[in-house]
Amino acid sequence: MHRSLGDLCTKYGDLLFLRFGTRKVLVVSSPSAVEECFTKNDIIFANRPRLIAGKHLQYNYRTIGFSSYGDHWRNLRRVTSMELFSKSRLNKFGKILEEEIQLLLKQLFQESRDREMRVMLIAGSETSAVTMDWAMSLLLNNPQAMQRLCLI
Repeated sequence: MHRSLGDLCTKYGDLLFLRFGTRKVLVVSSPSAVEECFTKNDIIFANRPRLIAGKHLQYNYRTIGFSSYGDHWRNLRRVTSMELFSKSRLNKFGKILEEEIQLLLKQLFQESRDREMRVMLIAGSETSAVTMDWAMSLLLNNPQAMQRLCLI
């Protein structure tokens, strides 16, 4: 897919606005355009898509994974980092996490011996967003890598 999008960018320019079904997608293919998106217009691109699951399963888009960027999201992020992921909280639940991981591994090992097992991992939107932020920041700091990526 990235090759096809690269070909389209070569033909039509650095920015492409596409529709994947009902979803609007902006393809950004140059370091300068990426910098423009993530520095000057970062708030515009910070929001997540409005999925029906976010409305019905996530309290009308009020959880950290589905909330729009703004005061509510920043407050959720602050509370999450201070309360859930603080050093003392992680130390407190470290033993429990270790035991749960051991139980999961034991169960997976047992199931794999009993029958063929297929494991599918689905990353959440928050993980994807963080990964994209990381990748984009690396590409912004390395324009040669961005050019090579566009040529692939």
